[in-house]
Amino acid sequence: MFSKAHRHLSCRILLPPANPAPLRPRSYAGVIGGLLLVLTQGCGLGDATQAGQLRADCADGTSSACLELGLSLYHGRQVFRDEASAVPFLEQACEADEWEGCSVLGRAHRDGRGVNEDLRRASDLFEEACGGGVSEACVALGLLWQEGRGYRRDEAQAVDLFEQACDEGHVEGCMEMALAFDEGRGRERDVLRAAAIYERACDE
Repeated sequence: MFSKAHRHLSCRILLPPANPAPLRPRSYAGVIGGLLLVLTQGCGLGDATQAGQLRADCADGTSSACLELGLSLYHGRQVFRDEASAVPFLEQACEADEWEGCSVLGRAHRDGRGVNEDLRRASDLFEEACGGGVSEACVALGLLWQEGRGYRRDEAQAVDLFEQACDEGHVEGCMEMALAFDEGRGRERDVLRAAAIYERACDE
């Protein structure tokens, strides 16, 4: 899963400066070492070792390692993107109250990425993550409830969730809250309140 063929390569070619300063002999070793370090940065070297260490730490019960490995696999950060393989690590992280793991796992169930689409499960996961302080999960849950996707429709509660996210500085939460007032969804229509919230979103 973490073979060289699967790693993203983004090596850079280094060009010498136009007017290089003279080097003292004793600095050659340091310069060569520095060049090798820079040349290997971004080439995927060491990613397999890091992933292996994260896997070992996760197996030993380090929930943050499970989260980091799950996020790397899900988003394709430094490793080949593999959403299905990410799910078990995200589940372990979520069970250990790593709330970002719950949020991303909720998105996976909502969008059917790496798992079968399951809006009820997505709602439950977003609710857990929102309660744990992940603002984007509050917005995602609010949108599900506003649209009646999953197992409930509650536009008023959706606005409460948008407001919670907005109060935590989440711009999308502010925008969805303003839109709700603008359209009269879950709240009595109030264009002045909507305008004030739109302005607040711009200031975030």
